[in-house]
Amino acid sequence: MHTRTKKSPSPVRWRVAVVELHDDLPRRRPDLANLRVSLTVKDPSRIADHRDDLAPKRTFVDRRSASKARETIITRLKDRGYTVNGDLTVYRVYVIEVDSAKAPNHRGYLYVGQTSLEREVRVEQHRVGHRDDEKSKHSRVAHRLFVRRRPEMEPKRVYFSREEAMRAESRLRRRLEARGYRVEGGTERLDMI
Repeated sequence: MHTRTKKSPSPVRWRVAVVELHDDLPRRRPDLANLRVSLTVKDPSRIADHRDDLAPKRTFVDRRSASKARETIITRLKDRGYTVNGDLTVYRVYVIEVDSAKAPNHRGYLYVGQTSLEREVRVEQHRVGHRDDEKSKHSRVAHRLFVRRRPEMEPKRVYFSREEAMRAESRLRRRLEARGYRVEGGTERLDMI
């Protein structure tokens, strides 16, 4: 007697798909593609405009590990300057002059910070003493002793990750201190510089 055995379906394999979007939307860096990063169970190489060069080759047996890999890929691509899933976030470093009477033995007194907001908006938050849900969103020194923003002292470039911006903020603090200023802020990555 001949018995038939059912062939068990092959397990689902999750993949991370990186697709280049062809649009006229703003980009974090105009020279880099706008990308969509998502999960799929299909072979992504069959998807139009799939970027094999940016996507992992590996497949995943469960959605959780695939999602983790997707988040890692998104972070790496954003750190390189790509616009991913519509996120246009960039970071900038800003400088606020505070009352130099509180730093009599220095060339001046400054506060440095980094933000993903427009610099003018962030400086205004310091000036007015902005609070969000009863949590302070300003530096006490920058609020109490505020004089003005110092755009001529700010780096012109934008940073694509918060980490990169914090390091730039700490480097700027060190440079300003070397020029004789007393500086507040910029301490999160000071030990790495």
